[in-house]
Amino acid sequence: MRKSRRDLSIFSLSFLDCISCGFGAIILLFVISLGSERLVIKDIRNTFFKLYQERIAKFESIKGETIHLTLENKKIKEALRLEKKYGHRNEGRN
Repeated sequence: MRKSRRDLSIFSLSFLDCISCGFGAIILLFVISLGSERLVIKDIRNTFFKLYQERIAKFESIKGETIHLTLENKKIKEALRLEKKYGHRNEGRN
C-alpha cells in the first residue's frame, strides 16, 4: 500500500499562523498605547498640579481676608461693648 502525499504549498496559511499574527498585532497596539498613555498621564498630572496651586493661592487669600475680617469684627464688638457700657460719651474721645 502506498500512501498518498499531499502537495506542499509554500504559500499556505494555517490557523496557528493567523492567530499568531493577530496576537502580535494586539501586543503592538498595546505597546504603542502605553507610550501615549504616559504622555496623557503627565498632562493630567500637570493640569491637576496647576489647579492645586491655584486653589492653595485662593485658600491663602481667603485665609488672610478671614483674619482681617475677624480683627475688624473684634474691633467693632469692642466698640459696641464700650458704647453700651458708657453710652454715647465715648464718641468724642476718639
